[in-house]
Amino acid sequence: MDVSGGSTFHIETNYLAGFSHIVKTSPRGKRSVVSRDFLAHETRTNPDGRVTEGFVGLKGQCASDLAALEAQIGQRLVSEYRGEDFCHAYQLDVTRHATYVADAGANALLKVSPRSAKISTVAVLPPVKVTTGAELLDALNAMLAGIPELPEDTTAPDCLLGKTFVAEPVPTDVEMLGGEVSVIPKGSRKSTTLFAADSPGDVEVHGNTVYATTGVFDPEGNGTVVKVDYRHRGRR
Repeated sequence: MDVSGGSTFHIETNYLAGFSHIVKTSPRGKRSVVSRDFLAHETRTNPDGRVTEGFVGLKGQCASDLAALEAQIGQRLVSEYRGEDFCHAYQLDVTRHATYVADAGANALLKVSPRSAKISTVAVLPPVKVTTGAELLDALNAMLAGIPELPEDTTAPDCLLGKTFVAEPVPTDVEMLGGEVSVIPKGSRKSTTLFAADSPGDVEVHGNTVYATTGVFDPEGNGTVVKVDYRHRGRR
């Protein structure tokens, strides 16, 4: 949600009814739809459709073992795939010239025109490449353990250790849930890292200062709020 000119703006999504749009509520409580449909934009453009994610470049027996596991599950789990037709408009920022939306399903930053309500893609956030270690493999095995249809001793192929896994950035604001907060400079279509952070959750900008919540998934509940001077990129 965001507030501008005394009105509140929020994203309203109903997958069953097939719509996702921005709703403006005036100070007197009048509601109006002020954007076109995000679901339709995703289906029409699929911004991350050319991005390859999952375990990339697997060959031979390792690729066969992972394919056999997914066949046993009955669906693709972590094998290589292209960005899917999926929309989850998550957070928005209303300005005088446009409303910007972080779409956690499209993995993109979108822009809504205040005059036409037309939706356009500002940038597709880059995926996060990691080398698979024991921690990631343990997380995958924990996921498999939660699938009741599988035998209790089902595990991911050990050959995945050391392989490259490309994770979706899943933006929930103007950041990646990949351990960093990112910024897209004016006039650019490419994001750059502003600063590293442990599980960032939300971002706000006031003047030249960026405020962000971090540690939102900290197991001890030690979340914090940090601020960064964007001009000097130095944390205070």
